[in-house]
Amino acid sequence: NIEYEYCITNDCIDVDKIIARRDRKRVASAKCSAFEEFGRFDAKTFSAEKYTRVIRACDSMQSEDLCYFVYRHPSKGVTLVIFNGAEKVLAAMKNFVPRTMWTGVYQ
Repeated sequence: NIEYEYCITNDCIDVDKIIARRDRKRVASAKCSAFEEFGRFDAKTFSAEKYTRVIRACDSMQSEDLCYFVYRHPSKGVTLVIFNGAEKVLAAMKNFVPRTMWTGVYQ
């Protein structure tokens, strides 16, 4: 049983992978203000080839509420993170994500 937890503290989002409700592993950590891309995720329009690393931190790739962000990791390169964009998570991120990236996510 695998779950993902998204923790937003100030400008940082941490994505943890929880396995069998016991083991926790940090899979991504980024500053929202440093996102290179952010928005709603549509698998039909995305090509994973332009990213060094792809993290699927979501319950299913067919979920309706999928969002993504792209950030540059110092040692692992350009990273795409796909996550479940629940309203509570998106509301917490709103103050930190650059306004130019709000299209399709925030009104």
